[in-house]
Amino acid sequence: MDVQQVRLIPVASAQKAPPNVMPFLQAHRVVFLGDSITYSGEYVEFLETYVRSRFPESRVEFLDLGLPSETVSGLSEPGHAGGAFPRPDLHERLGRALEKAKPDLIVACYGMNDGIYYPFSDERFQKFKDGVRRLRERAAAAGAKVIHVTPPTFDPVPLKGRTLPAGLAEYQSPYEGYNEVLDRYSEWLLAQRAQAWEVVDAHGPMNRFLAEHRRTDPNFILARDGVHANDRGHWLIAREILRYLGASDEIVSSDKPDALVDSIPRGAELLKLVQQRQRLLKDAWLAHVGHNRPGMNKGKPLVEAEREAEELDRKIHALAEGKSSAGGPIDSENRPLIRKLGTIDLDLVEATPIGFNRRLWRFEWVREGYWNNQRKTNHFRFIDHETGETTPPFADGHEFGSAFVEGDRVYVTGTHGRSAVNMFASRDLKSWETWPVIAPGRYGIFNTSLCKAGDEYVLMFEIDKPVEEAGAAFTARFAKSRDLRTWTMTPPECNYAKDRYTAPHCLRWLDGWFYDFYLEAHEGYEMRVVRSRDLIHWEPSPLNPVLRASPEDKRIANPKLTEAQRARIAHAINLNNSDIDFCEWQGRLIINYSWGNQQGVEHLAEAVYDGTLEQFLHGWFPEKSAPFGRASALN
Repeated sequence: MDVQQVRLIPVASAQKAPPNVMPFLQAHRVVFLGDSITYSGEYVEFLETYVRSRFPESRVEFLDLGLPSETVSGLSEPGHAGGAFPRPDLHERLGRALEKAKPDLIVACYGMNDGIYYPFSDERFQKFKDGVRRLRERAAAAGAKVIHVTPPTFDPVPLKGRTLPAGLAEYQSPYEGYNEVLDRYSEWLLAQRAQAWEVVDAHGPMNRFLAEHRRTDPNFILARDGVHANDRGHWLIAREILRYLGASDEIVSSDKPDALVDSIPRGAELLKLVQQRQRLLKDAWLAHVGHNRPGMNKGKPLVEAEREAEELDRKIHALAEGKSSAGGPIDSENRPLIRKLGTIDLDLVEATPIGFNRRLWRFEWVREGYWNNQRKTNHFRFIDHETGETTPPFADGHEFGSAFVEGDRVYVTGTHGRSAVNMFASRDLKSWETWPVIAPGRYGIFNTSLCKAGDEYVLMFEIDKPVEEAGAAFTARFAKSRDLRTWTMTPPECNYAKDRYTAPHCLRWLDGWFYDFYLEAHEGYEMRVVRSRDLIHWEPSPLNPVLRASPEDKRIANPKLTEAQRARIAHAINLNNSDIDFCEWQGRLIINYSWGNQQGVEHLAEAVYDGTLEQFLHGWFPEKSAPFGRASALN
């Protein structure tokens, strides 16, 4: 976006936001300027993670334009970088940065390189002050406010034997007392608060932190080379900015970033996404603005980088707004949020919601013992979700069915004699064509579920024999077809899972992954999910279980249930949640599942997930986090 603008946040959030954070929340873009420490960027990432998590309504963009080796003073020591190039001068690129990035707010952290690692000099000090003032003047002319951060600590201890004393004409390595130079620079910046400058002190707190830890550990460091802050050092910089922004005592009293990450639901995942976005954009933007420093990564073309960043933004905002990184809602334990509505019928299991011909239907296996089974035999039917209208019954004698929709046809799979699987197909839910899928004889078969995976169809079916394929009952096996009529069994190693009870119920496929929602005997019986690319190697969700028995199962979600039926529900034993199936309908998932005693007395319930099928499936497998990885730091 090329037009500079101010973004307003909702009044409720503005009322609870500390005053110093408001410029961040109302900005379109905050640009961070500095040297290699800013380019490394961990403190920027910590800061953005905080703002994203505490104020998810804000759409401010954090852009790291730190440039290694840079100064605000325009100075460079003789022979810098072995004589390869002089230090870049911020003011060579500042005009382009202001014009192209159009920041509302600038956070500037300079000083570490500005004394060029020499003893204090009034002339160099004046150059630093002049450069800072010039930065402010040019920013103000462009409509940008500036917040200054005092330079981090210089530590000679890691450089033992490689620093030089005072009194030399030139310094090929740093002056041993260089931190005292930075003390002077920091004191001057802090004194400008009297002129209404916004200045955050990172230097003093880092000095004190380092001195305190040296009392018990003489080898303690905040920078391996005495200059470039490690993760702890970056956290200390971020902590002081967060203190300025009014972050809680719990966060700003911690000497590690864990306090911030742990204070956020799925904080490590949020931080990782922020890191990915920052590290994607910084090189692209630096190249777009242009600079004089050789040896920098050019990054991706800006258009490509921003396109990728938009997807990361979507995930960041979704996660910050209490959703998964896939964009769907999450509960207090960071699972995709399934809202149980309650019981809709008694003595029913194996129901599949489907959208067909612009109506929401529910496929039902009407069991022989169903309270209103006039046919007195197992059969299948569909029921209109809104009106309660039922279709003519079909598939007499069949059990364990499920439904699948493709184009203008509905397909139903069901078992017969618990040893064969047949397919039923219809365009009107009244007339059905049927054909065999799995012939009787080899398998003991129960649940079935059908999905499309690319250009083929995959049927998951539950078996308890033969034992060499079923192992410990119950186990998922799979068959494949190109046309839904000719089926081929997959090799026996395509299963889940022979070592324990893992009764399969629902199979879905998305983006190359199969998702098996199954029942496991674990603290009762609960629904869990695993995924696989090859139907052989399976990855369990770290957020399992999907569903477990709870009081919400006994809510009455069907007002037509009689008092006697409601009494049965109230007194029913509830040990399991099983037989999950679902479909996407009008932007959310309609979910059916059963609950009961796991001994044949089961009741049908309904739930919803206020997101898409894609969000639901991806939400069970959040991106793995490695929150404190480092970007390169160049002096």
